[in-house]
Amino acid sequence: MKLRVSATMSNAPIVLTLDCDMYSNDPETPLKALCYIFNPNIRPNLAYVQFPQRFHRIKKNDIYASKFKRLFELNPIGLNGLRGPGYVGTGAFFCCQAFFGDPSTFIAPEIVELSSNHVVEEPIKSPSILSLAHRVAGCNYENQTKWGSEPNTIYLCGCINQPLDTLNQNKRWGIGLFEVAFSKYSPLTFGIRSMGLMGLGYSHSAFWPSLSIPITVYGFLPQLALLNGVTIFPKIIRGVGDMQGQFLQMLLSGFVVVNCWPIYEAIVLRTDKGKLPAKVTVIAAFLAWALYYTATSLIF
Repeated sequence: MKLRVSATMSNAPIVLTLDCDMYSNDPETPLKALCYIFNPNIRPNLAYVQFPQRFHRIKKNDIYASKFKRLFELNPIGLNGLRGPGYVGTGAFFCCQAFFGDPSTFIAPEIVELSSNHVVEEPIKSPSILSLAHRVAGCNYENQTKWGSEPNTIYLCGCINQPLDTLNQNKRWGIGLFEVAFSKYSPLTFGIRSMGLMGLGYSHSAFWPSLSIPITVYGFLPQLALLNGVTIFPKIIRGVGDMQGQFLQMLLSGFVVVNCWPIYEAIVLRTDKGKLPAKVTVIAAFLAWALYYTATSLIF
């Protein structure tokens, strides 16, 4: 919607996307972006120039968001060897033409005023401009159009300090990524056909929520087996194998406990906004006990 309104009111060939709680600490950032955008050697194949987020001097009270190092530092470097990293959600300078596809897949807008080549000649506050902007911003404008459905018009989708915010944010990310992963535009099908290896690169992000399954098993099964005196490791030599298995199991369970230390800290030690609410702690303890009792009854 914002893109449509901007097209009716401005002749700007570039769109900056920036979250309201973020900023650039380099005053030459726009100049650096323009150096790429107006480079005649790369402009025909350039859609955007982005500056991924960097988290520096993270406070001790901000232990949930981390630096997102893999998302903003490692993955983009790897994808640079193919066709470039995906849009990370903020800090990007977009060429308006990119929203309509490349020259071979250009998708014409439904009205000429939304075209990237359209020139707005009237003042921004003129009645005709405001009327058109109001029209394209309407809730029903997208009906019977390609907005939000075609590949080149699909919508583009802060630093978290509280555990509940982290859970909600990851839930939204997970649901959105799975919707893409299991749609007709899945990177494993549509992506590989249209982009080759780049599709596999995007599949890492699309199927990222599936990691919650092995992580849950990893965080629950070793402790469950240990409390019931059952080894999850195969026996190699009777006697010695049992001791080794129990030792490895205790080591694994202890490693899980250490990894969960920030959660225990949020439950007991913290007094700031990062502390888990007592209600959440009680509910979590009850669910953990119920899950343990059910699993013990069914499995052991």
